[in-house]
Amino acid sequence: ADVLLHMEMGRLYHLDGDYAKAAECFAAVLAALKDPDKYQIDQKVQKILVGDAPHTYLLVGECFAFAGRLEEAAAALEKARQLKADQSTWNYCMARVRFLAGDARQALEMLQMALAAPLPDEGTAPYELLAQVLEKLGKQDELIGTLEKLFAAQPDNVALGYFLADQYRKKQMHQKAVSQYRALLRTAPLRSACRALLEMLASQRDVELLLDVLGELFDAAGVLETLGAEGQAIAGDPSLVAQLAEAARKRRREKPESLGYGACSAIALLALESEQY
Repeated sequence: ADVLLHMEMGRLYHLDGDYAKAAECFAAVLAALKDPDKYQIDQKVQKILVGDAPHTYLLVGECFAFAGRLEEAAAALEKARQLKADQSTWNYCMARVRFLAGDARQALEMLQMALAAPLPDEGTAPYELLAQVLEKLGKQDELIGTLEKLFAAQPDNVALGYFLADQYRKKQMHQKAVSQYRALLRTAPLRSACRALLEMLASQRDVELLLDVLGELFDAAGVLETLGAEGQAIAGDPSLVAQLAEAARKRRREKPESLGYGACSAIALLALESEQY
């Protein structure tokens, strides 16, 4: 019971991001698994403990790595490899261990192998690690080019696509950032991406493009309230709302088919929020 409790607590600490405590719990579990008779752990309990064994050892290795227990991390990951863990995920985990151990060059080699295939369960973490590794090697200028090549090979990789869009924005490559965000938001809307795109367009006072994007987001989300603070930030700028409304009126007069339901509704709600009745 004590060992089972340690395993569950380790998982909970991992979810909470407390890797030091997670590592302590997992270390106790691994010690018990090495001497199952002492802890009265039969085969059935062992199966309950490890569950999906390759995945479990990858998880344990990750916690050890973040906790700075690198030798234990490497041992857990070696166990995962022996149990036929997913090769790309294993390469990614080992890349992190090598980076934390100070070997950025080997970390990059492992990461390049890992990123050859999508890592859907890891979100943007692999690309954040790539940015850290390249910066450590003094090759940070290669990040966007590397990401572009990866995305060209994996156009359905949403996490990679959004990470690339964020990098465009940070480097003030506004045209590429806007194009990337808009394409992704049509298929996989993400709140943080909505915010980033609207903030960027609002700061540039690009009224025409902002009008288009507001319409697209409204059509995708159904109600502008889902934009939360992003919509309120625009509504809090009366001058910008007035410019948007005037641009919408002009379109209705000159080319009404270019102004859809979403854009009209978005401007109406923003004007209402801005008390421009």
